[in-house]
Amino acid sequence: MVEDEVHEMVTRAVREAVDAEERGVLVRLDQGAIGWICQVSDWWPSEQANAAQTMIRSLRDPTAIPLLVALVTGARQMPPDCAQSLPYWCVEAATAIPGERTLAALLEVLTESSGNTTDLRAAGAAGGGAPGA
Repeated sequence: MVEDEVHEMVTRAVREAVDAEERGVLVRLDQGAIGWICQVSDWWPSEQANAAQTMIRSLRDPTAIPLLVALVTGARQMPPDCAQSLPYWCVEAATAIPGERTLAALLEVLTESSGNTTDLRAAGAAGGGAPGA
């Protein structure tokens, strides 16, 4: 039941991020399904947060790239627990999606976003998962 709800919201968040990218607008981390993911991820530990972690970390669809990039970019605007964990989940997912576009998009964000930690950038550059996730 919870897994189905989380799957639906993550799928909707991917659509929101793709739509925002196509329209050239910034993703709002406090609205819609993307805001829901941020809120749920800050309710740690909870069944919904655990399901969200599993879902985000297992994304392998290239269409999820805009969502992952938006979430990593917006880490500084997230609630505290969410900001500590969600970017790592996104890096882990992004580095597992085949294709150079994913890694290039992620590294660009990690290089330009001064709020992201050195270990997060290193995890993205290494193409592997991140510690502390």
